[in-house]
Amino acid sequence: MKPQRTSLKQRIVGGARTYLICVLVSAIIYLFVVVENVYQDLLEGKADTYTITAWILFIGFLIFLIVKISPIFGKLLFRMFGAENEA
Repeated sequence: MKPQRTSLKQRIVGGARTYLICVLVSAIIYLFVVVENVYQDLLEGKADTYTITAWILFIGFLIFLIVKISPIFGKLLFRMFGAENEA
């Protein structure tokens, strides 16, 4: 049997998908680390209002990117809140 040859375009697309999955997983892990760190600062009284607001906006932006990039997360989020994603 001859090994199948994959085209350059297929290899690039496969590599891009792998890279995107790694970025999403690392963003989710980073998101949990940031939330835990801000929560600990809030409990200890070290966090001010500006810091908390900035982190909330940053976390919201990360969630927005994950939903826009991945249709699976988008469908999950829309189902979770009872809305249908028709776009």
